[in-house]
Formats: sequence, structure tokens, C-alpha cells
Amino acid sequence: MLTFDCKSSKRFLWGMMLLTFVGCAESDSPRFNLSGKISYRGQPIPLGTITFLPVNQPDLSGPPAYALIKDGQFSTAGDGLGHFGGETDLMVAGYDGIPTSDEAPMGTPLFSAKSLRRDLEKANSQLDIELK
Repeated sequence: MLTFDCKSSKRFLWGMMLLTFVGCAESDSPRFNLSGKISYRGQPIPLGTITFLPVNQPDLSGPPAYALIKDGQFSTAGDGLGHFGGETDLMVAGYDGIPTSDEAPMGTPLFSAKSLRRDLEKANSQLDIELK
């Protein structure tokens, strides 16, 4: 199980940004937008990130798909990058949204990072997620 403290959450965010902009060739495979609602224990996640990592799809290359979570909603079409579809691991990090320092701009983690696997449509679609 992954856990994030303030320093590791900052490293995680910088790492995701770095993967997005540096060192990865763009894939010829189409990307699809995904949007939806996301909550933790019945409450919308105030702020966070969701990253989409293809599973067993070696022909895909390029930066991982991601979206920012704001007020319990996310969209790869807004502040993010679309997914490839198919079997995908979703990595979710959720925060209270109250910055505590420059090292924790999203605030205090609400939970240890969560991982779940979904078979995503190879089309623009919606997905609502309830984390427990």
C-alpha cells in the first residue's frame, strides 16, 4: 500500500508533470476523454489527482493519462490528458484542499493513495468513483 506524506505528495505531483512533458514519445494510438464524480466515504474529494496507467498494453507509449480532481469532479479534457481505453489502473490521491505549506499545495492527504483497476471504454465517456 502506498502512503503519501507532504514531501512525497509534492514529489508525486512533480513526477506526474515531468512524465507528461519530458522523456515520453507521443503515441499514435487515440486518446479518449473521461470525466466524472469522485468521492471518498460519501464526500466529494476537494482536491487531488487521478492517473490512468494502461495494463498489459505494450504497444502504447506516451505520457500517462491524468486529471485533476476539483470539488469531487474530474475531467481529462480540462486539466488533464486523455486515456487509451482498455484495462487501466487508476491511481487516486485525494487532499483536503487547504494548503499547509509550499511543500503541500493541495493540503493534507485524506487517505493513502488508492489504486483500482477498470476496463475503460475506447470512447469519450463518464465514470463515477466511490472510494471507501
